[in-house]
Amino acid sequence: MSTTTLSALSVETLRESALRYASLGYRVFPCKPGGKAPAVARGFHEATTDEKQIAAWWSQGVAYNIGVATEGLLVVDVDGPTNPWLTTEGGAELLLGDAPAVRTPRGGWHVWLRAPAGVGLRNTAGKLAEMVDTRAAGGYVVAAPSAVAGKPYRWVEGRGPVAVGALPEPPRWLVERLTARPKTTATPGVNAAAKPSAGGVSDANAPVAEGQRNAALASLAGSLRRAGLGEPALLAALVAENARRCRPPLDEQEVAAIARSVARYAEGPRKPSAPAWRPLPVESLGGVLAEFVDATARSQVVDPSMVALPLLAALAGAIGASRRVAIKPDWCEPSILWCALVAPSGSGKTPAAAPVLRVVRDRDARAVRENERLLAEHREDCERHDAERRRNKTTDRGARPERPPLVRYHLQDVTPEQLLAVLVDNPRGVLVVRDELSGLFGGFGRYSDGKGAAERAKYLSVWSAEHLSDDRKQATSCYVRRPHVSIYGGVQPDVLFRSLGDDDVAAGLPARFLFARPPERSRRWSDASTPHELSERVAGLFDRLYALPMGVDAEGDPAPVDLPLTGGARRRFRAWHDETHAPRVEGADGALRAALSKLPAYVGRLALVLRLARWAAEGDAAESDTHEGAGPAEIDGDSVDRAITLVEWFAHEASRVYSLRGESAGDRETRRLVEWIERRGGEAAPRDVQAGCRWLRTPGAAEGALTALAEEGLGEWRVERTATNARRVLRLSAASASTDSHEPRDLAESADADTPAERATNGAAPTDATECERCGSRSYRDTPIHDGRSVRRDCAQCGRTLGHPVWAP
Repeated sequence: MSTTTLSALSVETLRESALRYASLGYRVFPCKPGGKAPAVARGFHEATTDEKQIAAWWSQGVAYNIGVATEGLLVVDVDGPTNPWLTTEGGAELLLGDAPAVRTPRGGWHVWLRAPAGVGLRNTAGKLAEMVDTRAAGGYVVAAPSAVAGKPYRWVEGRGPVAVGALPEPPRWLVERLTARPKTTATPGVNAAAKPSAGGVSDANAPVAEGQRNAALASLAGSLRRAGLGEPALLAALVAENARRCRPPLDEQEVAAIARSVARYAEGPRKPSAPAWRPLPVESLGGVLAEFVDATARSQVVDPSMVALPLLAALAGAIGASRRVAIKPDWCEPSILWCALVAPSGSGKTPAAAPVLRVVRDRDARAVRENERLLAEHREDCERHDAERRRNKTTDRGARPERPPLVRYHLQDVTPEQLLAVLVDNPRGVLVVRDELSGLFGGFGRYSDGKGAAERAKYLSVWSAEHLSDDRKQATSCYVRRPHVSIYGGVQPDVLFRSLGDDDVAAGLPARFLFARPPERSRRWSDASTPHELSERVAGLFDRLYALPMGVDAEGDPAPVDLPLTGGARRRFRAWHDETHAPRVEGADGALRAALSKLPAYVGRLALVLRLARWAAEGDAAESDTHEGAGPAEIDGDSVDRAITLVEWFAHEASRVYSLRGESAGDRETRRLVEWIERRGGEAAPRDVQAGCRWLRTPGAAEGALTALAEEGLGEWRVERTATNARRVLRLSAASASTDSHEPRDLAESADADTPAERATNGAAPTDATECERCGSRSYRDTPIHDGRSVRRDCAQCGRTLGHPVWAP
């Protein structure tokens, strides 16, 4: 890659550079020509290593800059050529080291490192030093040879790009600095005398004035809660402190609300938070599926995983018992996927799944109408048979006409007995959709006579396509040799493990599901819609899958056709199994270990679904077996690679979902509040919380809850000023975050955005009308620095430093 200074870049140069990054393992996407903003709708979430997609982006005759998603990386972004941090021991170590490094258009530095496994680094702003940021999970950087304002990014000579796996890891001190929990400091604007000591005893007897009372009592409550006091003791202490120091005292109900709010949070060390959210690798779905998921997610304003899960389950249901994947001769996996979306009520689960399920439901509705016609004919045949017997006055009834098989494709809330009866008529299998999976999970626990265990066992056998029967009826018995049932449904986070009994978990029921727990997002109006032509292509894809013929076994019964892995596909599967999967399972325990142990089966199943979906999407151009419509004869390496990528994502989601198990009431309250603040951009004032969190609307409760977060090191208080007022807000720390940024703004923005401070002269303060060039916000906060002798002004929306004005104390 060229490192020369260029005033203009050709599209070809940028295209070749983007492809080069992809070949080294970096996920790239286009940014606007001459700028840093993404040129694609979903920004860095669309980053990929797919050469075809990259070539398509840069084949439009537009000189897009190159964005590199920093998931799995750690890029240290140092603003300015003379940044004082570069003279420190740590800064000099990075500046003079061997790690790949880039000079930015304004003379700053990007040092590229590999994020250490298991640490969960995220984007930061100013945490290492002023004007020193980092980009990791949930962010991106603009890469050389992109140019801004005619000035290029360029690799430092001798420190050019290397493969992702060859990047050095950050030094230990850097990781410790980035993961250190912030210390709780006295809040600017709050009477210092109101801050309690570590033991919960006030440092002074100074009175607490109006406007500072909630903060002072909430801070005291947090300290006492950490010392192990329960709600009654907290309330007694706060009532006494309120009467002794607050001028005038707070209302008793407000004091009680503070005690009650803080008491919700567990005393002592906090349970580790769930791993950070990672966006679904939509591109791994491939071709028309990826396009459909992306377009539908934009139309419905939901996370793509909320579309992908019902899509995958429906595809598996369409293939049904027509095909299996033969991972090796004695290990075959059926086309069965059980997918569960963990999301709260009102998050858009139903509209997200509707465009996918409409294809299956329309087909099922046609089948039901045909069934009604067949049943009417059957009744007429039976009536004619009975009439003929009566006319002949014979006792020989003869054989009455048999009921015709009733074809079904889709079922909703169905009992195991009903499911078995449907499967007798449908050896190919069906798709079961449950609006609330809690009904399925909780149903097994309502029996007290052992029947629940028997019903659960039936579902467990269906997941493996093992025989299913019901011999309890005396006259007849139902038997299905290879039951194929794919399942999709939703469940609320707070309900999931409450509806699952210990017996369900021990039996491995949740372990058989592929879970996704996307972060909530604001569902605002969107003019986007799924193109009709794209929906028709997906419908045609389903038609071809449903038309796949079944094979016949040695006894003449319908049976799946086995598709083996190619040699290359098996080698890739084996490498993943031994190098990634086996060590991960060995390090897990309990319910999570059971879930992880099912992932090799899901690699095979997903590879089968993706391969057949690709074949169905290709239409007449698809390769097939000896007769038309039979589909591919084997599973290729590309399908296995895509399946592995998805399974790795599902493995991460499993760890996030299973973190909900055993969650205490205090942990749940903390998670709910943190997630709510994250949806607002990572910060909130007490008044915001009181208005937006219905469980904290009692006066004083919001202040107490936010203070509890600060006392636990999950956030820090800041003062946010606008042109007309000032207010205290709590800003979440990186350690508290449970999700990667998934909105188009916040810290998931490009590194080294030009700042007004770089254009300021003699350290003059930006005016109140200053607009952050990263996110466009005009709101800011001021943080005292240098022992209060000056104030650093940061953007209130994304945290970017706007300037370093020196104000008189």
